[in-house]
Amino acid sequence: VKVFMLSFQIVEKPAMILAGVTLENVKSNQECPKLWEKLHKQYNPSKLKEKGIQQAIGICKTQPDFRFDYSATYRVETSVQAPKGLEIIRIPSATYAVISVKGPMPSSLQETWRKIIQGFFRENNLKPANSPNLEIYSSQHPQDTDYQMEIWLAIADITNKSKTNLI
Repeated sequence: VKVFMLSFQIVEKPAMILAGVTLENVKSNQECPKLWEKLHKQYNPSKLKEKGIQQAIGICKTQPDFRFDYSATYRVETSVQAPKGLEIIRIPSATYAVISVKGPMPSSLQETWRKIIQGFFRENNLKPANSPNLEIYSSQHPQDTDYQMEIWLAIADITNKSKTNLI
């Protein structure tokens, strides 16, 4: 299905445990890369990789006033695996609209979020769930022109998952 030039699939995902740092009441997506820098200064990604911690995941929890809480995290198998000092965040199993993002960061991600905000849910007859949205980062270098990642939008109601809407 393509809307606003965004292709997506509806996918059920299992629960997961994440460990990271959170910034509350974010006013601009420009603040999110700084949170990743903070996390990487405190916890070297290479050392985390040695412990089997590799999957970077951003968590976006929207607030009613268009602000949001953002967490820079890594997926862990158990809370015991998480480095000391990191917040443990449990994400329940959920249904997501999974959108592929391609291109160098952060511009490709910010452009995709802009398209989502412009009416993705309304145009696709989807309802957002009262659950966080996730940014699933790949192991590629984020500045690569062919960098690929995914945005997982938590959805509550699948009224017509096969419908294609044209603008």
